[in-house]
Amino acid sequence: MPIGEVWRTLRRRLPASHYVLVVMLFFAGLEATFALQRFVAISLLTLFGLVTAGVLVLRKEESEDFHFTQAFLPILAAIGLTAFALFLPASPLLHLYFLAASIIFYFLLQFAARLAYPTWNWGVSALVLFVDLAAVLGWHFHMAKSLTITLALTWLITLLLAWQALRRIAAARSEAFLLALCISLAVAEIIWVLQFTPFHFFAQAGIGLTAYYLLLQGLTRSFERRLARQDMVEYMLIGGAAFIILFLSVQWI
Repeated sequence: MPIGEVWRTLRRRLPASHYVLVVMLFFAGLEATFALQRFVAISLLTLFGLVTAGVLVLRKEESEDFHFTQAFLPILAAIGLTAFALFLPASPLLHLYFLAASIIFYFLLQFAARLAYPTWNWGVSALVLFVDLAAVLGWHFHMAKSLTITLALTWLITLLLAWQALRRIAAARSEAFLLALCISLAVAEIIWVLQFTPFHFFAQAGIGLTAYYLLLQGLTRSFERRLARQDMVEYMLIGGAAFIILFLSVQWI
């Protein structure tokens, strides 16, 4: 395809895409946060405005099918992707992370947060959970803040992500909430136990993510059909492989 035709196509489509405009603003907000590290208030206001714009666009696209739980994923993604950058080294590679985070945020708004794409949702929500847990645990690790607050934030983040994911398959909203509550309590307890181990906070976030994934997938499969022995073996192998990889690559304190 000629370059001129590609350029005309981009000029025609990009301004009409609300998602692309929101993502461009998100990328600019990340760059501004990096450049204006002393102006925390400006960064927070920018983040709040971006999340609000993304949720409003999502609500407009979904119209009558929109449910307030769909706002959880964009909010937690914007917070997590921004906070995670604080634990990365300040180098030119950080701008590549901003670009990757913006691409993830685009696919999140375009597919993952919409009710019609549950598979996208489960994949992106797992990534969002990791960056959020890593940010919370890194804050506790470096700032030596209250463990109670850390566990409360872990529980809340996991609850909201699991709730919005399970609502896509559960028959009733109350059922989805109760199952999400069980998952969040289990993950929070695992994170609490990991505080007595010498694991780095990245490894702790990975272990929490693995537990979340296994619990969520097991519940999802149980909605489709009765769990068989083959399913249990499959989840045990996946969980065991994930834990082995984390243990071998872990950075010890």
